[in-house]
Amino acid sequence: MGKLEKSIYAVIILVLVAVIASGTTYLIMRDKDNTNTENNEVNDKDKESNDNKDNEKEEITLSEKELNDYLSYVPDSTIDFGDNDVCNNQNVYCKIKISVSDLDKKVLVGKALFTFASGKDELETIATFEELASKVLEMYGVKIDNNFKSTYDAEDNFVGYAATYGGFAFNYNEKDKTFNYSLASSGYDSVSLFDSYQATNDELVIYSYYGVYNSLGGQDEVKDVYTNNVYHITEKNSEGYLDNDIVVKYMKNNKDKFTKYKHTFRKNEAGYYWYQTEVVKD
Repeated sequence: MGKLEKSIYAVIILVLVAVIASGTTYLIMRDKDNTNTENNEVNDKDKESNDNKDNEKEEITLSEKELNDYLSYVPDSTIDFGDNDVCNNQNVYCKIKISVSDLDKKVLVGKALFTFASGKDELETIATFEELASKVLEMYGVKIDNNFKSTYDAEDNFVGYAATYGGFAFNYNEKDKTFNYSLASSGYDSVSLFDSYQATNDELVIYSYYGVYNSLGGQDEVKDVYTNNVYHITEKNSEGYLDNDIVVKYMKNNKDKFTKYKHTFRKNEAGYYWYQTEVVKD
């Protein structure tokens, strides 16, 4: 083989090596770009997921009025059945732990109707069924059917109510689908004393204390309904009775004497709704 031929072969070999090297470099860089793109997409998804979780856990500030409004959702009827017992199936503060699913829907309906009755006269229309259903969904995340009936005897005389709560008895007028109420006060009042809270986009937790007192008859006692401990308060108002301000003051100064509760509220399209209440153990 002559020098010329050797030179030609050498050039061809060099060209082939260069082409192969260039091709290999291209493939490596393409794979690297694809890998980087995939990693970036994964990182973007991870970041989006983490951002969503952070948003769910982001703390939200609520006003004192909002917090007390949510506390008012907790079923805590203080009806006295004649034996000075305020622990009944309408008061969750008597239980170590109770959820909305543990309660009869009639209790939830009664508590919702109770909120409508505030400030309205007896026998006045307080709510339509549609308003009631919306309120129950707002307060408890529960849907109700239009199946309420006040009860009548064989001669069509009225003998019973569609729902009761505390000292309120709610009558359902089937003709125009409205509720009104009559009142027989038990004489007992309650205090839900707010302590602290944490709120996120999907859950609200409120801590509070609870006490019951008799605002009639000149009694001087406030009761912890979970422990049944009774405490005497010497201070009275100008009429010689206990009132809300006096009991709140006493409980604020003696929190260690009262049971602490944790209230959990979940969230739906209407906002936070009461889900569960439980005793905070030491």
